Amino acid sequence: MLIFEHRSGVLKLKSTQKHTISKFIHMKINVKLFATLRLKLGIAELKIEIEKPVTIIQLLKLISQQLKTDIIPELIEDGEIMVGTILLINGKNVLHADKLETLITEECEVSVFPPAGGG
Repeated sequence: MLIFEHRSGVLKLKSTQKHTISKFIHMKINVKLFATLRLKLGIAELKIEIEKPVTIIQLLKLISQQLKTDIIPELIEDGEIMVGTILLINGKNVLHADKLETLITEECEVSVFPPAGGG
């Protein structure tokens, strides 16, 4: 179960489950949203605590579930990262790793840039 804390445009998601098995990893992920996602959701930053490694697609699904807003269609099409979408883990583009299957195994910062449009 995750709890929301909203202060000054920052949304924190914290797990309330406690595990006694020592093999669980406790990681904090700082997620920054940019451009139209930030405007649409009214949130610039999310702090998420997880207890096991997740892929970038699992993280996006978790964010969507908790915010009750599906952000995935704005970033992914036909199972692929949309042209113009930028997903960074500690400043490194997931396109140069395992794309949507890139595994987050340590505390990090994830930046999410939806495709830009305009004329």
